[in-house]
Amino acid sequence: MGENKLKNLKFTNKDDALAARLEILGQPLYFLVPVGSWILENEPHIRLITSWRQVNRDMYFARFPETQESMIRYLEDFSIKDQTTLLFIIEDQNGIAHGHIGIKGYSHRTVEIDSVMRGNDVYVPGLMDGALITLMKYCEQELEINEFRLEVISYNERAINFYTRNGFSLCETRSLFQSKDGEIVSHMYVPPEDSNVDYRSLKLIRYSKGASR
Repeated sequence: MGENKLKNLKFTNKDDALAARLEILGQPLYFLVPVGSWILENEPHIRLITSWRQVNRDMYFARFPETQESMIRYLEDFSIKDQTTLLFIIEDQNGIAHGHIGIKGYSHRTVEIDSVMRGNDVYVPGLMDGALITLMKYCEQELEINEFRLEVISYNERAINFYTRNGFSLCETRSLFQSKDGEIVSHMYVPPEDSNVDYRSLKLIRYSKGASR
């Protein structure tokens, strides 16, 4: 049922996506616009998303050469084709992108917050907090989600503080082994004694009100 709702928001036409957008709580004239195949024809958005990832590449567990072509492939394979995933562009009333936020791994009232990114030159106080709260309220009301999870790299203090003030708490810490293949960087979970980096994976959790634990 929930997967059908996610699929139905992956519009091919931008006008349809705008009609289904969510107004960000506490931020009049800022919206969450669901991503579908319409974004593949939106070169300004692709260019911005690529530049944001380039600047913030060290905050990702998986890193690859950030080009517009690789970003298009990523959007096609995950944001559009994966029916347990939904990405939203954070837009103002003029259609200018200010960031993005999404969910992945939707499964039986549980979902993972993913792809949370504020634009490099965006200074709208409370915008990302409002975007996160709006997204979680949508998930609770429309997808019956009662458990939110996410993963963050341990040196990303700004993100940790952001999630903590929005009700998330640490539930698991995992040691990592970093592998490199040219410009491609990946990580895998390992016992602490096998780790080759001085940072870890932090997993955080937030329950909806009234959810069983």
